[in-house]
Amino acid sequence: MLASIVEEKIVEEAHLTSEALALDSLQMEKYTQHLEFAEDTGNWKEVVEAYGKFGDAYRCVRQYEQASAMYEKQLLVATQHNDVGTQARSNLTLGALYQELAQNRRAIASANQGVLLAGDAG
Repeated sequence: MLASIVEEKIVEEAHLTSEALALDSLQMEKYTQHLEFAEDTGNWKEVVEAYGKFGDAYRCVRQYEQASAMYEKQLLVATQHNDVGTQARSNLTLGALYQELAQNRRAIASANQGVLLAGDAG
């Protein structure tokens, strides 16, 4: 069951094509501005969204270390604000990323945490 949940998450994210999220300077500048504005205004939900966009962009161009760091930041902010739904999604995304990298133990741990949190957010 866990493998199918992780696979479902990978399929869900498959629509993120390299063309849609090319790591070009203009797109990254927009993400940076989004993040800075969100931080300046104290809008933590927008901060969470910006970290997710950065993570998706880095993942799309196979810069996995940077992608992981962005998803971890997303998870941290969501945890600080008790946003259980985003915590679940972040963990599932990290689980899928770790599975892509053949880091099976990390993939299972993150996916399990995501499933548990998803049940709590229910």
